[in-house]
Parts: sequence; C-alpha cells; structure tokens
Amino acid sequence: MRRLAALLTMLLLCAAVCLPLAQKTAVSAQTVQTDAAPFVPAYDVPLQERVATRLAHPNLDVLLIVAGLLLLYLEFNIPGAVVPGALGVLAMLLGIYGLSRFPLQPSAIVLVLVAFVLIGLELKLASHGSLAFLGTLALVFGLDTLIPPAGGAQVDASVAWGAGIGFGVISFWLGWIALRARRNKTLLGPQAMLGKLAVARTALAPTGQVEIRGELWQAALRDGSLSLPAGAAVLIREIDGLTLVVEPTP
Repeated sequence: MRRLAALLTMLLLCAAVCLPLAQKTAVSAQTVQTDAAPFVPAYDVPLQERVATRLAHPNLDVLLIVAGLLLLYLEFNIPGAVVPGALGVLAMLLGIYGLSRFPLQPSAIVLVLVAFVLIGLELKLASHGSLAFLGTLALVFGLDTLIPPAGGAQVDASVAWGAGIGFGVISFWLGWIALRARRNKTLLGPQAMLGKLAVARTALAPTGQVEIRGELWQAALRDGSLSLPAGAAVLIREIDGLTLVVEPTP
C-alpha cells in the first residue's frame, strides 16, 4: 500500500510537470521583430495566476482529481498514514480549481458522480465486478464529455479512457485486497481455539484442566458421563465463559 502511494505521488508530480511543458511545445514558434517596439517593464506574475495558468489544462485537472481520490482511498486503508490523505486532498482541490475555469456539462458531472457511487458500492457489496465495470464505463464517458466542444480545451479521449479504466481497476484491486484481508483475518482470543486440539493435563471426570498454546484452561467434557485420563487429546468445541467444552478425538 505504501509503495503504491509513493508510485501515485510520483506519477502525479510527473503529470504536473510534463503536461504544461507539452502544452508549451505544442505552440509553434514565431519570430517577432522587436527593434521598434516600446520598452515594457517586466511584470511580476502573482503566484495565484502562475498556479492558475499551469492548471489551465483539463487533462492535468482530471489526472489530479483521479490521483487524489486514489490517495484518499489509500489513506482510509492505512490508518495513521497522513501523507497519502494530505496529498490526495491537495490534488483534488487543485484539480477542481482548474476545472472550475472551464464550462462543464451537467450530464457529464452526473455520470462521474454515479461512477464513484457504483465503484464505492462494488467495494462494499462485492458484486463480482459488475458494479465496478458499470462505474468504470460511466467514469470514462463522463470524463470524455466533461467539457463541451464549444468550451475550448477538452479532455483527450486517451486521458479519459486511461484515467477512467485505471481508477476503476486500481479501486477494484484495492477493494478486493481489503475484502480478502477482512475474510482471512486471524481470530484473536479464545475464539481462535475452536476446533483446535488440546491435551488434558489432569483427568477430565468430567472437568479438569487442558493445555493449549502453552496455556492451562479449565475444561469440561461435553458428555458428562465420560471421563478421560491425563495426557488424552481432546477437541475444543465450545467456550462457556472461561471454561472450554471439549470432546474426545475420534
């Protein structure tokens, strides 16, 4: 989990640096004659404008939001890991701020929200991937149509498909790991002894003491008419308070 958080952070930083550079290099170079031009003093661009200019690319904004959501999901699955959550909130805020400068289609926003709900339900209900598949499709089409054609710069189809499918697959994978961990969680305390073998350290007639995991426990035979000598192997079937209910091994 921590390695995945570091990887997402690196990808986020690479996207923040590379996309604006690619946008600059896409503009064709032009030669401007400046001999007769009047002198214009240098203008110190405020930090807010520099950040807004760098975020004025919907592809970067979408990647920031998707990466932020994944980092927040990691934060929920790694209690106490503050860095993924802080980076996730920062990335989402920057992405939302950048997208707020573009005209957004309400239908696309609804599709994106529905996608997040479906993927979240998949993590809770475990519908064998059907909800995650529908959520991924909704996310892809929502991102692809997020900005109308008349709104200027648009989200590239490759970014929409990559971000949508990547978010769906990674979310489903992380949810599957968390679900498997919950199902395979080792029981602690007395409940972990159910079905285990123990050795009678005193005669069970029908009560006595048994040893399991190096501990001595009071035990009672399930069938009160039986008795077992010390050293006999028994199976733990129930736990009644601090007394183990046992029976002879077959």
